[in-house]
Amino acid sequence: MFRVLYRRVVHIVMHYCESGTLASVIQSAKKNKSSISETQIMKWTIQLALAMHFLHSNNTLHRDLKPMNVMLTEGGDLLKLADFGLALDMGDASDKEKFDEAGTPYYTAPEMIQRESYSFPADCWSFGIILHQLMALERPFEGSSTADLVRAILSAEPPPLPPHYSDELKYVRSPRVPCVVMLPVYAFAAFSSSCCCTETSPENC
Repeated sequence: MFRVLYRRVVHIVMHYCESGTLASVIQSAKKNKSSISETQIMKWTIQLALAMHFLHSNNTLHRDLKPMNVMLTEGGDLLKLADFGLALDMGDASDKEKFDEAGTPYYTAPEMIQRESYSFPADCWSFGIILHQLMALERPFEGSSTADLVRAILSAEPPPLPPHYSDELKYVRSPRVPCVVMLPVYAFAAFSSSCCCTETSPENC
């Protein structure tokens, strides 16, 4: 992405993602009463985990991970993470900013909702919600009101996932233990990328 300033107008030029977003894929599968293959979910999971690892390694918290912000190109196989409007540089963030609630409520981590200090595990929680949604085609926590949604996020257990998905994939999506999930998510991404990437350029992985 780059910007061109001309006559007080800012133009943002971005790579065209012709295959839409993960949100549109989920909506289409739900409408057609079909499921997304585990192989495809694994491909996206690896790329999203690698994107998170890159951000967190550079001290950046996305704070708004959700299917709508995950763009797809190259026939739907290549994933691009978008919308950094709420991203936070944890190195420069004030103590107050580390308590501010941000993002989309359905994907917001419990520590954010409770106005507690948060860090990189908050993104991992959102990652788990996305992965659950890819498998179940439904968000794990819902509510008829904001208060109901908050109660569900803080205390409810996510519903069971379809049985045809592997236990390993189901474990990676577990949003209830975001601190623990970070290690298998990153390890899963690093191992899978080293096994599956055949190109020398990281952008092809």
